[in-house]
Amino acid sequence: MWGADNQFTPRLYALVEYHFNGEGKRHPREYEFDRLFRGEILNVGRQYIFVMGQYQVWALVNVGLAWSQNLEDHSGYWYPSLDMNAGDNLAVTVGYQHFYGDFFTEYGYFPRIAFLRVQYYF
Repeated sequence: MWGADNQFTPRLYALVEYHFNGEGKRHPREYEFDRLFRGEILNVGRQYIFVMGQYQVWALVNVGLAWSQNLEDHSGYWYPSLDMNAGDNLAVTVGYQHFYGDFFTEYGYFPRIAFLRVQYYF
């Protein structure tokens, strides 16, 4: 894996990573989805790119956009998010994950997901 990141300004951060998975397979017909579903592996393909950017809108509010793609079957996802520190012990995230690809690709069968995450620390 290799990557680079940079804090361009006090408010703007970006990251890019390339990941080579030695256990992964080149073709979707060889993917080991059974191992993925059992939690034995995290990815079924061999090569991935991940790009992420985050911008601090206000002191306690960040917006972000992430994109990841399997470079061999061309499936992937993008993920916009809004993070807010709502109090001393409370964080709220609103996000959306948009998966794309043919059905038998790594990410093609996932549904699109909108979510709200509330974290309380004590």
